[in-house]
Amino acid sequence: MDHKLLHVTGRFMGHGINHAAERFVGTMTLMPVLGNCGTVLTFTAMGDSDMIFHDERTLIGLDAQGRLSMVSTSNNTGALLHYALQDAEGGRLVFRLGDLDDEHSFRETRELVLHEDGDVTYRFSWGQPGGPFRERSVVRMADSRNHL
Repeated sequence: MDHKLLHVTGRFMGHGINHAAERFVGTMTLMPVLGNCGTVLTFTAMGDSDMIFHDERTLIGLDAQGRLSMVSTSNNTGALLHYALQDAEGGRLVFRLGDLDDEHSFRETRELVLHEDGDVTYRFSWGQPGGPFRERSVVRMADSRNHL
């Protein structure tokens, strides 16, 4: 499955809100690799006084069956995690970790939206064991050469 995300190159910046209602500046870099069969995504959410809320390194690409998948690690997970493609519609991709209905385990989705104007939205929804699953953080970012 080819997706336009695999062809986007750039650095994007924007203002977002995290799960604790704290404002942050999100910075994302997308760099296609492997002949556009994958892309490297780096993302950092930085709050006031340069406090890093989230720092992530991710590879999105085609698996052996030609399906998009995501492998990611961050300062919040402490491990390399594999996310399965849950939904792909238009410029929207949603990757899932775990069973979203299993309230006894950690579960998460990461949603990327490529907007017609070139902006990129990154949305995190998750639930801790015993807690509700809901949207926790979102940021819409524009090409950093044009904004901020």
